[in-house]
Amino acid sequence: MLAVLIATAFAADLHTTGINLYAGDMSAQLGYVTGSTEDDRIRGHLLFAHDIIAAADTSALSPELREARAKNLDRLYRYARAKQFPRNDDHPDELRPTFVDDRGAICAVGALFASDRGYPAADRIAKSGYKYAFIAQLDDPELLAAGVEAAKKVGNQGALADRTLRYERAKHFAPVVKALASRVPAPPSAKATRRAMTKAMGRPVTERYPDALFEIVRAGMAMPGWKRAMSSHLNLAMRSGRPRPENLFSDDELRSIEPPVRFILGDDDVYGSPEIGRRAAALMPDARVDVLPAGHAPFADEPETCAALIRGAS
Repeated sequence: MLAVLIATAFAADLHTTGINLYAGDMSAQLGYVTGSTEDDRIRGHLLFAHDIIAAADTSALSPELREARAKNLDRLYRYARAKQFPRNDDHPDELRPTFVDDRGAICAVGALFASDRGYPAADRIAKSGYKYAFIAQLDDPELLAAGVEAAKKVGNQGALADRTLRYERAKHFAPVVKALASRVPAPPSAKATRRAMTKAMGRPVTERYPDALFEIVRAGMAMPGWKRAMSSHLNLAMRSGRPRPENLFSDDELRSIEPPVRFILGDDDVYGSPEIGRRAAALMPDARVDVLPAGHAPFADEPETCAALIRGAS
C-alpha cells in the first residue's frame, strides 16, 4: 500500500497545481471531492487512491498477502475518513506535501509507515530534512526498505525499490486508472454534477450557470456510451501514465502552421499554464495569445470578451 501511494507521486516536475503529482486532480474530476476545503480535496484523492488499489486483481496473491493487503486498505480508508491531515507550516509552495507537521499530524504515506513502525520513526524522517519532500525525493533508507516490503505484500515483487523502474510501475498504474474511470457512475443529480465540475471549471462558472445546464451534462454522462468515451479519451490522451508523445507538436511542426491561430486561454486553468500557449505561439508564423481572468473554460468565465476576440480575429 505504501508502495502504491509512492508510485502515484513519481514525476519529473516537483511542483504541482493539483492534489497529486501523478494523478493531478482526477479525483475531483471523477466526483470523489465533495467539498471545497483542502481537507476535502485530500480526502477525495485518498479515497480515489483506495478505490484504484482495491480494483486491482489479487487472484494471484496468497490468502496471507490478500489479508495483509486488505488490512492496509482499511488503514488507508480510515485515515482518509478521519481527515486529520498535516498542514503546510511554512513552505512558500502552497501545495507542497508535508510529511509530519508541527502539530504532529502525519501524511498518508507517513501514517501507513507509522502504523507498522511507530510514530517516532515517521517523525524522525520529517526531522531529517524530508518534511516537505515529495516522495520522489525521499531516500531515507528505512522508508525505502518499508516500500520494498510493502511492494512485496501487494504482489509487486519489490519493483518500486529501484527508482529506475518508475516507468514500469506507471505502465501498471495507468490502465487501472482508466478502467476505474470507465466504471464511474454518472452523478446522481444536477447539484452533484455542479460540485464535481467545480475544480475543473472553477467556482465562478459553476455558480453562475443554472441547474438546467448541469442536468444536461449529467444526462449525457448517464448515456450508455459515456463510460466508453471516457475510457477511450484517457487512452488517446495518455500512455503509461504520461501524455502520448504523438499528441505533442514538435518545434518544426509548429513553425510549419501557416494559417493564423488565436489562443484564448484562462490564467487559472487547472490543466495547464498560459505559458504552454505562449511557447507554441512564439514558434508559429502567425499566432497570438490572449489570456483572460478565467479557468479552463474562458468562454464560460468571460463570454462577451471571448466573443469579441473571436469576431475580431475573423
